[in-house]
Amino acid sequence: MKKSINYIKNEKVIIYSDLSLLLIKNKPTTIINNTLKIIKILIKNKNTIIIPTFNFNFAKTKKTSFNPDLITTGYLNKSLLKKYNFKRTDKPIYNYGVLGPKALDILNLEQKTAFGTDSVIGHLSLNKSICLGIGIEPINFNWVTIHVCEELGKVPYRFFKKFVGLNLNTKKKVSEIIFVRKKSFNVVNTGKKINETLIKKKKITKTKFKNLNLVNLRLNDYFKEGMKLLKKNKFALTK
Repeated sequence: MKKSINYIKNEKVIIYSDLSLLLIKNKPTTIINNTLKIIKILIKNKNTIIIPTFNFNFAKTKKTSFNPDLITTGYLNKSLLKKYNFKRTDKPIYNYGVLGPKALDILNLEQKTAFGTDSVIGHLSLNKSICLGIGIEPINFNWVTIHVCEELGKVPYRFFKKFVGLNLNTKKKVSEIIFVRKKSFNVVNTGKKINETLIKKKKITKTKFKNLNLVNLRLNDYFKEGMKLLKKNKFALTK
């Protein structure tokens, strides 16, 4: 994969961010403005853009809506939603904003479970989509694809749980089935082994745009390495 984002064309691109290090040296407005420039380039090159708009509070509040204020995945994604006309998927917790020519591919997914083959992240992970990380530390970051590996690999420390509540916009009951971790298993996820392998194979690449450190990879590469590890050891993605 080419390092420059200018070479990303006609792809499905999911964007993750971790701005804690960037905020030490940069103002939030500078980060947002430069991210908007990246989005413009991706749009110009006819990419379909996906951003996580997760609402992890739903498990407790039992309420969700399309209001950006309920998003728990950071102010950057909230800013992108306000700037562009992203369509939203309909699940209350693992919700995504989608923009671009192949948006219907994402919006029409059945999403029987949060990490299954017909989920948003499952679809992206199995179909060679690109993941673009902004401010991500590539060795230790756990891409959400790790949970796709766990669900399809049937790890013993997780089980399916259904969460039910209300969408305040539609006034309809909404639900989501998630492969959650058992409290009795004192384990923490780690995709470090996957990341190390992909970096060694030059399948995770680094670049820079203005003041932003970027990494990119194809999620299918991450998925395949994760499944290889789980075939040998069902606890390979934990520590």
